[in-house]
Amino acid sequence: MLHDIVKKGSVDRSVTLRIIDSTDGTPETAVVYNTAGIDLWYRREGAAVVSITEATLAALTTAHTDGGFLTISHGYYRLDLPDAAFATGANHVDFGGTVTGMVVIGGRVRLVDYDPEDAVRMGLTALPASGTLVVETGDSFARLGAPAGASVSADVAAVKVDTAAILVDTGTTLDGRIPAALVGGKMDTSVGAVAVGVDLSATMKASVNTEVLDVLNVDTFAEPGQGAPAATTTLAAKINYLYKFLRNKITQTSTTLSIFADDGTTVDQKSTVSDDATIYTRGEIGTGP
Repeated sequence: MLHDIVKKGSVDRSVTLRIIDSTDGTPETAVVYNTAGIDLWYRREGAAVVSITEATLAALTTAHTDGGFLTISHGYYRLDLPDAAFATGANHVDFGGTVTGMVVIGGRVRLVDYDPEDAVRMGLTALPASGTLVVETGDSFARLGAPAGASVSADVAAVKVDTAAILVDTGTTLDGRIPAALVGGKMDTSVGAVAVGVDLSATMKASVNTEVLDVLNVDTFAEPGQGAPAATTTLAAKINYLYKFLRNKITQTSTTLSIFADDGTTVDQKSTVSDDATIYTRGEIGTGP
C-alpha cells in the first residue's frame, strides 16, 4: 500500500503504522516501544531488511527521533524512520514489523527526484531545458529557465506573421463565423462563410442535393434476409421489405403465405392464412422457412 511520496534524500520523516489484534482484527491501542515481541523494520528497493531500534517519544509533537514510536489513536502509530531509509539510490522504501499476538500493517514510500511539497516548481531548477518552454507573464512572454529579462519578442513576431498569412490564405477575418469549407489543405473561399442563423449558400445546397441523389440513384442495398420484419426499424429497411415482397416469388396455400429469397427456393418470410367462408385472415409476417 502506497503510504507517501517523498523526495530522495529527505530527512526527519515519519510514517504511520496500523496495528490490529491477530485473532479478531480489532485495533491495538496500547503498544509501546518495548512491548513484547516488537520488531519494526524498513527495506529499501533491492536491499536487505534493516531492523529499527525502537525508542519512546514524549508526545506526538516531539521532534523527530530515529526509531521514535508512539500511539496516535485507534490502532494507528507514529514511527520515525531513520534518514538512511530515504537516501538517494532507491525508488521506494517499504516499512513494517511484528508484535507478539498482533498484525502490523506497514506500507511503501515512493522516493522521487522532485519535491512534491514545493508549491512553486516542485524543486526543479528548470522546466525543461533552458529556452524551450515559453509562458505568458502579464502582457509579455518569457522562457522558463532563461536568464532574467530574456526576450521572446522575435518568437511572438513570427507567430503574428504566420497568423497574418493564414488570414490572407483563408480570406476571412475569423470574426466568429464558420470559415468556408476546407479543400485541399486550404480554405476554399468560393464556398463562402456561414454565419450563425443564416441559410446555407446556394453552393452548399447544391452539394447536399448531390449527396442525397447519390444515395437514391447510385448506392445499392441488399434485400432483407430470412427473419421476421421488425415492428420498429429504419425507413431503408421498410422500403427493402416492400421491394422484396413485390419482386420475389410468393406462394399461397390454404394455410400459408410464403415469400422466397432471391434463389426462389428458400422461404425467408411466411404467415398463416385462414378462411372461414366469411372472413379471410392473413396473419402477421414472420420468419421462414
